[in-house]
Amino acid sequence: IADSALSNFANLQGVTLPDTVKYIGDSAFRSNARLKDFYTQPDSIVRIGKYAFMYCTILSNVVFGDGLKSIGEYAFANCTDLKRVNWGSNLATIGYYAFRNCGFESVKIPESCYTIGDCAFYYCEELENVEIGSNVEYIGYYAFLKSKVRSVSIPESVKKIKENAFSFCTELESVSIRGVEVVESLAFYDCDKLTNVDMNAVTHLGVGAFYNCGALK
Repeated sequence: IADSALSNFANLQGVTLPDTVKYIGDSAFRSNARLKDFYTQPDSIVRIGKYAFMYCTILSNVVFGDGLKSIGEYAFANCTDLKRVNWGSNLATIGYYAFRNCGFESVKIPESCYTIGDCAFYYCEELENVEIGSNVEYIGYYAFLKSKVRSVSIPESVKKIKENAFSFCTELESVSIRGVEVVESLAFYDCDKLTNVDMNAVTHLGVGAFYNCGALK
């Protein structure tokens, strides 16, 4: 599907794609204010381009198969009703701001994924549960800023937590970062309910990494 091919359609409410479609171009379905459901045939879609579904504000049901490898920058940004995406078991990369300001309550990053881009789940203020696959190597800047996640276990494959990755997660109580060597500046800034951090390999804590975590013991 070419770039901007089906963007700004005032009455588009649902889409089902045939198995011949492999790529969704940049801004392909952007700003379809009435688009609610999106389905693909099993394993057909390989890549979702930048801004592909940005501002589809009532989009709530999205299903992809195991063919999906990458989700582009801002692909679902500001899809505020989006609570769940079935992205299959072979997703490798989540681009920056890919799910900014979405309505997720729970996210499970598959074992196949190795990159969670900068700001990927930025301002997902309903997000309470996060499971991160054991092969993730990179969690970007501001990746989960201002979510409601209560506990998180960072796999040992992650060696560095970037700046502000979990800042303003005011419901966060417990963190396991065994294997992480570098916690950058303000990574857990203002996580004021954080009481427990399990870490055994950290060699560097950035400025203010746990600043204003008043409950930390």
